[in-house]
Amino acid sequence: MGKESIEIHTKMDAEAFSAFSVFHTFRFHKWDLRLLLCTVGMTALALVQLYTGGVVLFWVFLCVGILFPIAFFIYFSQSMRGQIKTSKLDKPRFVYSVQLAPGEVRVRNDAEQAAFQWEELHRVYLLPEYAYLYVSKARAFILPYRDIANGSGEKLCRIVKENLPPERLVNKRKS
Repeated sequence: MGKESIEIHTKMDAEAFSAFSVFHTFRFHKWDLRLLLCTVGMTALALVQLYTGGVVLFWVFLCVGILFPIAFFIYFSQSMRGQIKTSKLDKPRFVYSVQLAPGEVRVRNDAEQAAFQWEELHRVYLLPEYAYLYVSKARAFILPYRDIANGSGEKLCRIVKENLPPERLVNKRKS
């Protein structure tokens, strides 16, 4: 294992927040699959009702199968816009610094600091423009490659691969 470390000073803005929200909701929690299954399931129930003569239930199931995912997307986008406005993310602002070192991951902001052993991390996702470091299913740190202080996205990926158990790494970067 290497001895190098890297530091990321995350500046949150609307773009980073939106990218993470979409990833966290639709990929991490798999709402994309759930919405697809809802549509397919309701459409199947509607077709069964049409076949058996239940025209009213056909329309009810079909409408639910189509309108529920649409309503979910509308609610999600409105909620995300509200959070961006409430958090004043129209301009980038510093939220925390993360240092990835061979023995541990250290996180600090203006008020507190924490350290995590690599084995304690729930999962790390390496994406084309961000790394998402999940310390639990409910808590993640967003690491934009543009905010790396002393290195590059490739260096960050190399450090993660050297220190994180492979079953906890999801690499979606083209390397």
